[in-house]
Amino acid sequence: HVECLAEMAARDPWIRLEGGWLRRRWAFCGTCRQPFDGALGVELARRGWRHCRDPPETSDDTRRPVIAAAFLMRINDENDAADRLDAECLRGLGRDHYAVLALEMHRAISVVQTNPNAALESLTRLRPRITQSTHLGVREEYAASMACALDHLGRPEEAAHFAAESVELATACYGPESEATLRRMRSHARLLIRSGRVDEGEAMLERVHATQTHVLGPTHPETRETRDVLDMLHIAQCTAMSG
Repeated sequence: HVECLAEMAARDPWIRLEGGWLRRRWAFCGTCRQPFDGALGVELARRGWRHCRDPPETSDDTRRPVIAAAFLMRINDENDAADRLDAECLRGLGRDHYAVLALEMHRAISVVQTNPNAALESLTRLRPRITQSTHLGVREEYAASMACALDHLGRPEEAAHFAAESVELATACYGPESEATLRRMRSHARLLIRSGRVDEGEAMLERVHATQTHVLGPTHPETRETRDVLDMLHIAQCTAMSG
C-alpha cells in the first residue's frame, strides 16, 4: 500500500481526498483496491505527505493533503502528532483561511462517534465564518459534516437538508459524475429514506448506482457499496410487505 500511495501522490496529491478513504478507519486502497485499517492509513498519510511536500506552508496544493493526514491521525487518537502537523501546515495563516477552517471542521467531526452533541456545537460556532468563505470545497465539507453530526443525533430530516446542500456544492466543485459527488448523493439518499421519503431516496440511489456503474465500473468499491444499500432497502421492503 505504501508503494500504491506513492504512485497516487506522484500523479495527483488530491487523489486521496477524492477517493474518500482518509475519512474512514476501514477503507480501500485507491490503486490496488485492497482494504487497510486506520493504523496503516496513518502511516500511508505520513508517506504521502512527505512525497508531495513542497513545503506545505508555501503551497496550497500541498497544504490540503497535510491537513488530511493530520485528520486521519486525529481519528486514530494520535492527537499530539496531528497537532504538530497542523501547526507546521497552518503557520502564518489567518483564521478565515480555508485550511484553518478545514482544520477546525476536522477537529469537530473527529468526535462525532463519541460525542455528537459536542461535534454539532463546534460546527455551529463555525457557521458564520464558513458562510462567508469563497472556498467551495470548505463549504461543501461543512454541509456534509453538519449532515453527519445531525444524523448521529437522530435528526435525519435536518441532516437531509444539509446533505442536499453538500450535493449541490460538490456538483459545482467536482462535477456531477465525480466520485465525491456521487458519494454525497448516496448519503443524501440514505437520509431521505430514514426521513420517510423512501421513494425519493430509492430513485436517487438508482441514479447514483447507474452513474457509478458507467463511470467507475461495476466492481468499484463505491459502486458495490451503493448496490449493497439498494439490496438492503429492497430486502426491508419485502420483509415489511410479507409481515
